Amino acid sequence: MPDHVTLSISIVVYKKYDDVLLAIDSIERFTDKSLSKKLYIVDNSGYADDNHYKCAFLESLSKYDDVEYVDTKKNLGFGKGHNYVIPCLNSDYHAIVNPDIVLYSDVFTPLVSFLNESQDVGMTAPVLTDEYNNVLRVYRRDITVYDLLCRYVRIKPLKKRFDFHTMEDVDKTKDFDCEFVQGSFLVVRTDLFKNVRGFDDRYFMYAEDADLCRTIRKQSRIVVHPAVRVVHKWEKASHTNFKLTRIHAVSLVKYFNKWGWKWS
Repeated sequence: MPDHVTLSISIVVYKKYDDVLLAIDSIERFTDKSLSKKLYIVDNSGYADDNHYKCAFLESLSKYDDVEYVDTKKNLGFGKGHNYVIPCLNSDYHAIVNPDIVLYSDVFTPLVSFLNESQDVGMTAPVLTDEYNNVLRVYRRDITVYDLLCRYVRIKPLKKRFDFHTMEDVDKTKDFDCEFVQGSFLVVRTDLFKNVRGFDDRYFMYAEDADLCRTIRKQSRIVVHPAVRVVHKWEKASHTNFKLTRIHAVSLVKYFNKWGWKWS
């Protein structure tokens, strides 16, 4: 990898400060010091009930000289939160990272090197696993209405289609093109991310990652690079929380209205 390659990272946090501190600590501990990086912690928590908790979080961040705290003063949502720092970005590559990820090795240097060597690839991602090293189903083909039915109605006749949608037929030990990578951990060329104006911030939360992937693919490839792995403590909150389920449904309607109501 050439000298002076720079990386920016944005992490949007909403009240769960302990999670993001673990993520930051793992990034700082394992990322090779030769990679020049800057982390933006975008706080969507607004006016937290426990101000002492927030102050303790800020004190913990102060020990890192490459971390910048950004308080949005309100909950902007996932995509708009990440977009908040776009005017600040002057890096070569930009990473979009969830607060509930943990690194156990240097992940960013290999991903940045991969992009640097693959000029036709605009965005990449590692393999995401759970804490038991099981590969998560976060690599998907473009969403259709039928795929949503297969996701939420778990009956045996629909399993084959769900497996197809989540690319179970693809060898995930080798680099592979992916139409839709969940937005928990993405590394994109910064100029490309800025050129497409980041996430479509009409989505408050959910489906904005599927939307971004389709937008990116108009200009370049998205390739998953399995040489590195990241642990993701995936909560799937929208499956159990009615409010989040409603937000998810609204986002999916916006997605299909924008990209077309493809049924299968």
